[in-house]
Amino acid sequence: MFESNEYLYPNRIQILFSLALLGLTACGDSSPIDEPEQIAPVEEQEPLVYTPDVMGAWQVGVTELTGVGPDGEDSSLLVWYPSRADDGTTYSYLGAFASGAKELSTPDCSEMRKMVVYSHGNGGLNMQAPFLTEYLASHGYVVVGVNHLENNVLNMVDEALPRVMFRRPVEVSMAFDSAVAQLGQTGGLLAGCIDEADGFGVVGHSFGGYTSLVVAGASIDPVVTQEMCDLGYSWLCNGVAQWESENPGSVFTWNDERVWATAPMAPCGFEALAGGLQDITVPTLVLGGGMDTTCNIEYQIEAIYSKLKTPMRYMGVLPEGGHQAFSSVCEFGLDYRDCAPPYGDREMLHNRVRSTVLSFFGSARGDKRYNPWLNGVAGEMEWTQPLSQ
Repeated sequence: MFESNEYLYPNRIQILFSLALLGLTACGDSSPIDEPEQIAPVEEQEPLVYTPDVMGAWQVGVTELTGVGPDGEDSSLLVWYPSRADDGTTYSYLGAFASGAKELSTPDCSEMRKMVVYSHGNGGLNMQAPFLTEYLASHGYVVVGVNHLENNVLNMVDEALPRVMFRRPVEVSMAFDSAVAQLGQTGGLLAGCIDEADGFGVVGHSFGGYTSLVVAGASIDPVVTQEMCDLGYSWLCNGVAQWESENPGSVFTWNDERVWATAPMAPCGFEALAGGLQDITVPTLVLGGGMDTTCNIEYQIEAIYSKLKTPMRYMGVLPEGGHQAFSSVCEFGLDYRDCAPPYGDREMLHNRVRSTVLSFFGSARGDKRYNPWLNGVAGEMEWTQPLSQ
């Protein structure tokens, strides 16, 4: 009733084949004072050289990595990073689709880089959104894409959903751990670029949106979930019920305190999240597509946003966007209805998404130069935020 089963990859054979072919006012003291108040001068920042609506100053390097999963299993990671060098070989996604990123290009570690972990959708891949991951790298971020075990197009086990939904957030944390341990150590590719103490941001699409909320602190309360399921929600109901039967009277929490911001895009799974979204304390950006019939606005996007209590929270809706406005599947040559009218122009939609996500991460880190861009390019997004902001 409240979410469609038509998830990212309804036909896994089709996508695998296609991808293979493509490769509040301040209160002052009213008492009189004898001396003028000494106000410290405000340190002005230089204007952004590369504004959020264009690719950044850096070229994009990329490297594949084998991390460690929750049960000691191999975890396939893809890491994008900023580079100043014109070296390395052009990276081809699955051996066929190339966009300009260079594999093993020399990284620019002239300063420490902020890290972001990307979580793909149900049955997706860590490389499904180069429009965003490469773009963030070009603006100086190190982005780690994780393939979720038993829930990616190369390894999809439908009946594993009840355990996948609880393992996914753990995999995000461990992807960060693996990238720092292997790439940030002395002699590693990104030594001098990354530091575990700096933590990470999270961005995820669809099921990855759910994942990004859980790893940021949203707990799962089986009692509240059952209430949502009784109202007509269904997708994650069985998974939560199964977990509750094995952990009676418990609430599931995976709150990685290293997360400094989270950006769920077209998230689903409100039925599981409803009882714990108020537990998130980090800056949160919820994005959705006005024409999305998979994770729709009323029962997923607005429902999720309405439960958030963290002071820095935003909701942006792309009126002409569908579920795939937040991925590159159309650019990979797949035939989704999102790829053509009446849905919006793909480049326009992608530019709004990536400029808003970048601006959100910049603002969450305290860089006020990004604030004017938060509501999308030239305000081309339906925007909601607390009145006090």
